[in-house]
Amino acid sequence: MKNRILPRLRISLLICSILLAFFFLFPFPMTVSVDGTNLSAGAVLYHGTTMAPAKPLLLSMGAEIKESSPNTVTAYRNGTSVTFTAGDHMMTVNGKSQRLSVAPFVHKGELFIPVSATATAFDMDVSHRLGRIAITSLPESEELFTMNGVTFTNHLDGYSITLPDGFSVDLSMPAIRTRMESEHTILDIYRQENETLGDADMYTTYSGEAITKSQNVTVTRHEDLTLAGKPATILCWSRPSLSRVENDKPYYCKIDFPDGTVTHTFLFKSSEPLEDFPLSVADSFTRVPVTYSAAKAEEQMPVFHGGENQLNAEASAYLENTFGENASLTWGLYEPSYHSDINTISWVEDAIEHRFDILLSYSDFYKTYDPALVRGFLDEAWAEGRVTELTLQPVVKEGGKHTLFAVLDGDYDEFLTAYAQSVADFDHPVLLRLLNEMNGDWCEYSAFQMSLDADLYVELYRYVAHFFEDAGADNVIYIFNPNGKSFPDFKWNDQRLYYPGDEYADIWGLTAYNTGDYYVGESWQSFDALYQPLYDRSSELTDMPFMITEFACARKGGDKEAWVKDMLQRINDYPNIKVAVWWNFADYDGEMFVPENLARAYYYLDSDELVTIWKDYFAQ
Repeated sequence: MKNRILPRLRISLLICSILLAFFFLFPFPMTVSVDGTNLSAGAVLYHGTTMAPAKPLLLSMGAEIKESSPNTVTAYRNGTSVTFTAGDHMMTVNGKSQRLSVAPFVHKGELFIPVSATATAFDMDVSHRLGRIAITSLPESEELFTMNGVTFTNHLDGYSITLPDGFSVDLSMPAIRTRMESEHTILDIYRQENETLGDADMYTTYSGEAITKSQNVTVTRHEDLTLAGKPATILCWSRPSLSRVENDKPYYCKIDFPDGTVTHTFLFKSSEPLEDFPLSVADSFTRVPVTYSAAKAEEQMPVFHGGENQLNAEASAYLENTFGENASLTWGLYEPSYHSDINTISWVEDAIEHRFDILLSYSDFYKTYDPALVRGFLDEAWAEGRVTELTLQPVVKEGGKHTLFAVLDGDYDEFLTAYAQSVADFDHPVLLRLLNEMNGDWCEYSAFQMSLDADLYVELYRYVAHFFEDAGADNVIYIFNPNGKSFPDFKWNDQRLYYPGDEYADIWGLTAYNTGDYYVGESWQSFDALYQPLYDRSSELTDMPFMITEFACARKGGDKEAWVKDMLQRINDYPNIKVAVWWNFADYDGEMFVPENLARAYYYLDSDELVTIWKDYFAQ
């Protein structure tokens, strides 16, 4: 009998082994649900781990797929970035590696990834039952933030801190920052997804680059350390106190908490030395899951209306006739030689048989200045029936005192008084564009160049505008003109932080160039590619009329003539753009006017075909 049992036992064990091996080595169908909805794509049990096709799984979880190929995928959800690669037992979560029990694999052209590991990385709840996995999102918070005693929790940006005594919370810009303010100190907290530059280290380094290299600030501390049990970088500095800024706050400290592709930034500024105060606040920092909708936060952002500037009758009529709802498109031109010889524009106008109604002119800040210069330009243009787009902006100067600091210390008061009075005495409409493209790091008055402090730009803009108010310049129509794209595209450099107030804005300026591909990283872009997203986004921010304050198409990288033809057909699809000004000049890579240094040829009529295109357009 014993001999008969053993063979049967061996056969049973063999069958069980085969079934177990089959169970672990070959895929079995599994059911996966996300927030109660079954995943339609086939999930399988493989080597004891439930795997599912990457794209359907990630999209069902509400993740955005950033990069995808047959062998790898990167997705982003609520501040968390994950990357899976076929055959790799390591997944990447916010830049950090985590080991997987089963490596992703490709089956029938689809990348399969582990379901539970993905859900856990995205802070989603996972429950297992026989043959089924249920994934549930964390309950969405009804409130943007909560206060529990002294603990402040931001459910959108995903953190908690202990709020210092005497601080109030300002969430008027919830999609950008949280501001906490006391009598002497302001703390701004930003959550930055570092996709623009690729990683947290680059974000931290780039944010502080102008500060650490500036001759106008004093760096008092710069080091890596551990705070709240997390790696952090601290940078503290001070700048000169500015006599024209009420309750000026010249002492700064920035603390960055990197976590893969996400960094939380604490930016302090104070009227008093900060000493160890920033460390004590930042040491209470804790990350929490993001449970508040970014879309809901955007809905709570302010809309800028403008139009509270008091204009005289002639300027008011011009504003209505040129920028009113029923106004047709008006064209303008920047011609640099027009400054020295007003007749140099005539050959362009004769060639295309069209007269430009608006001329763009630039002015720098000077310690000594002849008011007749700007007045002469305004008078000559007006005598020909033209209105001037007058741009007042300081250029970056090597060494010496930062122009922004000098202006807000009163060093340019004499110039601003004479300049503003000259404009006021002109009395006819002037389109005044102050300190444009402020969200571009090439501008001396950008936050990048001035302590990451967009509030200083607002102070500067209002201070300069007051000279025109004091001069009685009720002929001035203000243009608020951020660059079409922020450089860097970080939250502390968001264009909305620069807005000076509705009394200082009548028109919203748009600026985007087809730069061509002369420089590495640039590419040829159509007019729609440049202006459709800019137009749509700006329409969400303001109900002011739009003006393309300057734009052009380069020569290198594509067919300039075809670009202009397409632009002239497309521009009327943007009814709120009331004025467009072509920038008739060039960018040089090195010494100007040296032919071999020509980088971007933006010239209006640099081919016979362009002459014909423009002439035919205006003849319609």
